[in-house]
This record gives sequence, C-alpha cells and structure tokens, in this order.
Amino acid sequence: MAIKSDAWERIEEKLRGEQPKSDLDERLERRSFLLRKQMETADGREFFWEFVVCAPALGMKAYTGNADTYYILGMRRNAEALIESAKRTSLSLYQKMEAEAFMREEAREKTKKESKRS
Repeated sequence: MAIKSDAWERIEEKLRGEQPKSDLDERLERRSFLLRKQMETADGREFFWEFVVCAPALGMKAYTGNADTYYILGMRRNAEALIESAKRTSLSLYQKMEAEAFMREEAREKTKKESKRS
C-alpha cells in the first residue's frame, strides 16, 4: 500500500487544527472585502443606503395572514442579509452611513420648507 506524497503534511495540518480554506470561505472573505471597500467611500455608502436599506420590500408588512407572507419575506431576505453583512463587516462605517443619510434627509426637508416659503 502506497502512501500519498502529501499525507504527512495533511496529518500535521489536522493535528495543528489548520484546515485549508474552502472555496466558500474564500468567497465570504472576498465579499466582506468588497463590502468594506464600498462602505469606505461616501458614494458607496449612499448607494448602499438608497438601494439596500431603503428597499421597498423592507417597508412592507410581512405577516399578511395568507400566502403573500412568504412572497414578502422572500423579497426582504436579500436586503436584510446585505444589511447584516454590512453591520458585521464594519459597524462604525454602517453607523456613519446612517448619520450621512439622516443629514441628507434633513437637508432635503430644509430645502423643501424654504422653497414653500418662497
């Protein structure tokens, strides 16, 4: 019976508890990196806020008492998962995004009030 050439190295890895990264782990790391890069720029944070956090599906009441509940929950799933990922990636950047969004909203309302006065 022949021993594989890398058998000893694999045994040592297992004994040390170091498992090689799977494709899923690498993809999750890459997604986290990309999300952090997006959240580091003001434009990226604004995009994330407008298209993910303000997604219409998140404003819908999910529990309707009929089969629409499952449809609405399915629509909300991706947006909620992205928001959770953004919070896990960098809570401080997420909070910064929220603060910037509230400031933009206040500025919009202020200009609306001023335009009504004129």
